[in-house]
Amino acid sequence: MKSRTEIEQYYLSGKRFFRNIDFDFGECFENSNFENAIFEYCYFGVEFNNSNFKNAKFIECNMKSTNFTNCDFSNAEIRESLMEAIDFKGSKIPNLIFENNTSYGEKVKLNSETLEIEYNIHQLNSELYEYIPEFEKIADHSSDEHLYSVFGDLSIVLANEIIKNENLTDLITNSFRFINYLSDKNDKEIDNLLVVGIYEGLYHSEKCNKIAKKLLNEKAKKAYEFNLENGIMNKASR
Repeated sequence: MKSRTEIEQYYLSGKRFFRNIDFDFGECFENSNFENAIFEYCYFGVEFNNSNFKNAKFIECNMKSTNFTNCDFSNAEIRESLMEAIDFKGSKIPNLIFENNTSYGEKVKLNSETLEIEYNIHQLNSELYEYIPEFEKIADHSSDEHLYSVFGDLSIVLANEIIKNENLTDLITNSFRFINYLSDKNDKEIDNLLVVGIYEGLYHSEKCNKIAKKLLNEKAKKAYEFNLENGIMNKASR
């Protein structure tokens, strides 16, 4: 099938299964009807705005750079498909199943209110962004599902913020407020996350160490100083 006409005739003949079909051959598919269709390993990348996909299934498809605006995805399923640069604005999605789809290698979800593709986010990373909105605005967000990546990025940004500013900024104070909050959870895994994810990125700077000792609460400060001393001693013994 190499044209919209061929594809439409295939569908009108009662056939609903599309496998390994590349829809990107220079034609627009707006106002199409694919109700109850099943797409497996298909490539889209074209205009499908104002189309009907009720009860349709998309399995392991490449849906990148596709316009699905104002479409009807009622009771449809989209699974294990690629989602970069895709547009669902204005579409109907009641009972849409959206599972195990990815964008740039990361799992994503479809926001039911904004109809925008969003990266899955770990609960602690969500809390981090709430505590530190200054960092949330500049964060990459492509690794929001992974704790150590986000905490490591914060460590770099925080160290730079401390070094380049004479006075405490909101990002600095909110970062340490969040660290103190996590430290008070008394969770060994979180304590290790703080050491590896954040503290180790601050140890190289005397100014960072000074600010950390000033703003950390007693429990967090004790852990910070213990690991700082052990880190220096371990390096000296090598």
